[in-house]
Amino acid sequence: MTASVPAARHKLAGTAEALAILGSGLLTVDLYGARALGLIGPDTIDGLTYFGLAAAIVAATNLLMSRIAPTVITYGVAAVIIGQLPLPFLVADRVALAPFLLGLLIQVAITLYWTSKGTKVVRTTGAICSAIVFWALMITGSVRVLISLVAHHSVQSRPALNDFVDGPATALSPVLATTAILCLSALVGIVLLRKIALPLAMPPAVGESACTAAAAFALAT
Repeated sequence: MTASVPAARHKLAGTAEALAILGSGLLTVDLYGARALGLIGPDTIDGLTYFGLAAAIVAATNLLMSRIAPTVITYGVAAVIIGQLPLPFLVADRVALAPFLLGLLIQVAITLYWTSKGTKVVRTTGAICSAIVFWALMITGSVRVLISLVAHHSVQSRPALNDFVDGPATALSPVLATTAILCLSALVGIVLLRKIALPLAMPPAVGESACTAAAAFALAT
């Protein structure tokens, strides 16, 4: 990776990008290889945690390199894309759904704020990644609330839905917490759409309407 820095300073853009891609790829392969070869065994750290930490290392390295060599587009783009992975891997199976969705919302806000100060490619990448994570958050929360409603009115399907959500599907506290996070997410989404310039392919009016509809669906359900 470091070889891309002098290449970028000497205006060898193509060489710098190629070295950045090669360095990021080799780092990823090395981290995966350490696990595959048993150097870091499953008795030391479980698979999800290891892959989350590996993604965090790769993302942090690319973020650092993007500061050292800001003209190399690969580092900024890789930091944004890979940076979406550590949180799901590290906390998805350790916390309840509502705190997990709140974590994703914070990640979306941080990603949009950081990428809004970058190059056009980084801004576009950040907007796309944030939109994907945000709507995954909203859809997941809405489905969880809907599952509770179905389980409440359908005794036959309740055991299967209990297994699906890994707990009592009709429990009130998780539904209220998830609904609250969905409403907060909709509010934050509307604020971000008005404060941060996004690509023309993502019109704010459509995003605001969708946020409002998702929150209204959760409340109505």
